[in-house]
Amino acid sequence: MSPLPFRSAAPLLPIVALALAACGGKPGLEEARAGIVAEAGGAKLAGKDLERDFSKAVPQPTPALGDFLISTWVDYALLAKARQDGFDVLAPENVSKATWTDSIALVLDAQRARNAAARPKLEERILDSVYKATDFRIGQHILFRIPPDAKKPQVDSVRAKLEEAARRLREKEPFAKVATALSEDEESRGNGGILLARARGSYPKPFDNALWDMPSGDIRGPIQTQAGVHIIRRPPLDEVRAPLLAAATLMRNLRADSTWADSLARAQGLKVPPEGIQRARDLASEPFTPADPAAPVATWTGGQLTAGEFRQWLGAFPGEFRGELRAGADARIERVLREVAINRLVLAEATRNRLAAAPEGLAARRKAYTDAVQASQELVALAPAGGDLSAGMRTLFDTLFAGGRPFRPVPSGLSLLLREKYPVTVAKELAGVIVEQAKVARAERDTEQRRKMASAAEDSIARERALPAVVDTGSRRMTGKDAAGGDLLK
Repeated sequence: MSPLPFRSAAPLLPIVALALAACGGKPGLEEARAGIVAEAGGAKLAGKDLERDFSKAVPQPTPALGDFLISTWVDYALLAKARQDGFDVLAPENVSKATWTDSIALVLDAQRARNAAARPKLEERILDSVYKATDFRIGQHILFRIPPDAKKPQVDSVRAKLEEAARRLREKEPFAKVATALSEDEESRGNGGILLARARGSYPKPFDNALWDMPSGDIRGPIQTQAGVHIIRRPPLDEVRAPLLAAATLMRNLRADSTWADSLARAQGLKVPPEGIQRARDLASEPFTPADPAAPVATWTGGQLTAGEFRQWLGAFPGEFRGELRAGADARIERVLREVAINRLVLAEATRNRLAAAPEGLAARRKAYTDAVQASQELVALAPAGGDLSAGMRTLFDTLFAGGRPFRPVPSGLSLLLREKYPVTVAKELAGVIVEQAKVARAERDTEQRRKMASAAEDSIARERALPAVVDTGSRRMTGKDAAGGDLLK
């Protein structure tokens, strides 16, 4: 069973596809630039402005990125419209509606807790075999952050930090104490550098290879990943019995819950028809309007998931996920449909068991939602209040792309709430032309950048040669040299 919450059925959104001005054939580039790609709450996104946004975006231009940019623009345009109209998105009734997903997630959590309570507790005697197994592992590390393009002063700084850590470890100072004092990983530093149990493949490859190759108590490094430079230790079993038992219990419960949920699906004869996959794909990009809201995308004994219902549940996902789903393989879309339907079955089981969302948990989630909405409102405040919404959105997005403020989508619950109130129109074909032009422009820009990079190759090679003295990307004991020329850990 997926841990992701999904949104329940709700009235269909008043979204209408925008008809192309020209009749027949694919629109040309100039037509796409001059046309309106999207309209939301009275604000209009011109093709030329979407093209400009593509030129500023870091990822490669793709239809999925286009969907994300348009959906994010729509979200903020609607939020600006709500501000203009005095529509209080944080009124209690609106917060309750927008956090329905959170209440359902807590009910599902309650069912999982009920299932877990009915299972026997794992005994500590299993920990020896769990510790030796390769399913998952608990690591411990000291991290020093360094950018991939580090200059000599930064490299020298990291070298000094590594030598300080190595000196203290050579002097038999406890690894946890050194990690607490020196590590730049804020999440693990307070716990002596201990990391959460993770399955193999969860870490960057150099880190992963080192940790899974280490005997108990061993220390290795430096290991370089995108996060920085690590000194890694595999804590002995006696130091991690409690977190290891908790991790083993969690893994056991996740697997058992998955098996149990699959048994519900089999017992109810859950099926995803081929036409359901195509209906779901059609819903995965703006304007998210099903051709036939009553058409099933999944069925089971005595029930079904309709295209209209799935459209609402899909609204709980962030915009980038919807774009990825649109371009995904049939098998992936089928898995998503099954997970939505399975969560419906589990929710029905929880209702029969008279389970409900924990009030304190729901209050905490609504507080988190309120904080996220307020952060979105702060961004919208960058656009001038009143007046031309289109110009206001252009000001906002120019500011975001300039790096003046973090670029983030609005909370998915708020996105759905706004789309239920205001109409949205999208011209897919015009957007498609802009995406293709953005690909051409990016290719030309990348070619020019590669030409410039080639001219600086000598400097790049020199920098790379300077790093291995500090950073050994292999999975072996720390071998960098200290100022006296000795091994750092000897």
